[in-house]
Amino acid sequence: MYKSRFYLHNCKELDGGSIILTASIGCSKGFEGVIVYGATKAAIRSFARSSTVDLKLRKIRVNAVSPGAISTPMAISMGMGLSAEQFEELKTSFVNSVPLGRV
Repeated sequence: MYKSRFYLHNCKELDGGSIILTASIGCSKGFEGVIVYGATKAAIRSFARSSTVDLKLRKIRVNAVSPGAISTPMAISMGMGLSAEQFEELKTSFVNSVPLGRV
């Protein structure tokens, strides 16, 4: 976020384009044990909304994309205080909620 704001401030002669930010479902749905992560992702969505208003006259659009669940080392290690069995059930529910049926 800081780099995009710095770049836009110092390159005022450039107009048009887009900025794509990666958010998460964690910004709109609360999950146990990941307060800071959710707050950070919510800040990214707010940044995108505010930047859209600020940059509309320069024809620069700003979007925040929230990809689905992704099996990453962070997601696995967090576990959110769940037992291995509960975590597998959660993972299965994610898979069932994704149209492609995969995480």
